Amino acid sequence: MKKVIYIAHFPLNQKIAKEYFFDYLIKKQVTVEYWYLVNSVFTYDDAKGKYNEQHVVTIFNDKQLEEKIIKERDKDNSYLVLEWHGYKSHSLFRILTRNNCKLFFIEWGRIPMKKRNTISRVTSLILNVKDNYRLFLDKITVLFSKRFNLIKPFDVVFTAGESSCGANGLKRIPINFFDYSTYLDVNNISERIIKKPYCVFLDINLAFHKDLKWVGLNYIDPLKYHSALNKFFTQIETQYGVQVVVAAHPTASYDDKIFEGRMVLNGATARLIKDSEFVISHHSTSISYAVLNKKPLAFIYSDEIAKIYKNTIFNYIQDFAEYLGASMYNIDDTTRKVQAVINSVNQDKYNKYKYDFLTSKESENISSEEIFFKEITS
Repeated sequence: MKKVIYIAHFPLNQKIAKEYFFDYLIKKQVTVEYWYLVNSVFTYDDAKGKYNEQHVVTIFNDKQLEEKIIKERDKDNSYLVLEWHGYKSHSLFRILTRNNCKLFFIEWGRIPMKKRNTISRVTSLILNVKDNYRLFLDKITVLFSKRFNLIKPFDVVFTAGESSCGANGLKRIPINFFDYSTYLDVNNISERIIKKPYCVFLDINLAFHKDLKWVGLNYIDPLKYHSALNKFFTQIETQYGVQVVVAAHPTASYDDKIFEGRMVLNGATARLIKDSEFVISHHSTSISYAVLNKKPLAFIYSDEIAKIYKNTIFNYIQDFAEYLGASMYNIDDTTRKVQAVINSVNQDKYNKYKYDFLTSKESENISSEEIFFKEITS
């Protein structure tokens, strides 16, 4: 019987199962497996309990992976790869190519990136090899593979928005970013989580997120960072007459003291933004909820962020703010008696963001689940 096989270097959890339609395929009685790659290259160990264990296959090396694929070769299976091609995933894509697997990919979650000239980008890579070594190696791997046809293109790429054009696919199918689907669901909920006026800070767990280590970036000083954040939050609360509520990143685990007793909520980002006055962020795809709900945005950074991440995260913050016509504020300016300004919503820019990154005219009124199910089981 034909199967849909997911391949990823991170363990299956409830969030992935929902957002990538794994649970939906099970509901539709499709045979699915989740191949979890664990080896010396992929070293993620973020498994807080096992989810749908009966569908998970743990694979420890390339040899075992290829043996599994060879056994499945005559079953016309569909392989959904939850990995971009790069130097760490190159052997995976070589194995899939050698065995001529039918490959699917979901390209979503892109963010605004200002076009920088080639000289500027190359200079940045060379001067910041320590911080950008993974990106540098990924670029070389992809260019080399393309030049010598080492990797087959995806048979089908599902794309969310016009910006999703990076993955090499023979066929492209418009789909909605999962935040767009969540936004539609949440819009049917009338009850507010918080009755009083508030704004939302979109936490990205910046001081502790292990993905920073994964991509070769340094960490900022957590004490200095959270101290500056709290001083800024106090200023915002006084200046705008709202309370600041923290929408915690899924990887974060905070005690009550870190945000000086402010409300910190997990798994409620979409609902919080829906009823908020405005939204504060560094950079995050969850900004999509602010865009769809037409909420004013303010992008923040610190002296340390601008210094340590000048060619990465700080660039992303600048690009988001410019793309959406939103304000930027250095939270270290709080101690310099500089007030933050929250720009009003630029309707044209917000609408452009919607169709560049979240949905399309073809898919906005169609269930992503049905689009995905129809194509991957055909």
